[in-house]
Amino acid sequence: MSERALSVAGQALLIRSLKEKHAIARAIKARDVVALAGAAMIAKRDLSAADAMTDPARYRALRQAITQFHLNGYGAMNVEALKKRAAVALEAASQKK
Repeated sequence: MSERALSVAGQALLIRSLKEKHAIARAIKARDVVALAGAAMIAKRDLSAADAMTDPARYRALRQAITQFHLNGYGAMNVEALKKRAAVALEAASQKK
């Protein structure tokens, strides 16, 4: 399982959640475990100061999305369980190719 794939999918979901109020709920309904695991992983470990230097606008947007993620109660997700399910999903996707 690639940490990069999780991070990219998680960031995309978090950014999308700023524009679409129910983006995370839709990801849960669609069982998009890769994006959910990435978002939960980012929210749990938080962003680094290096991220702020690289792209300040993206950093602010992600900070806002992480705050909303926690306020909506999604911070209670089990990151390790999601990562295990994401690994299975990524493995299945790579075997289909």
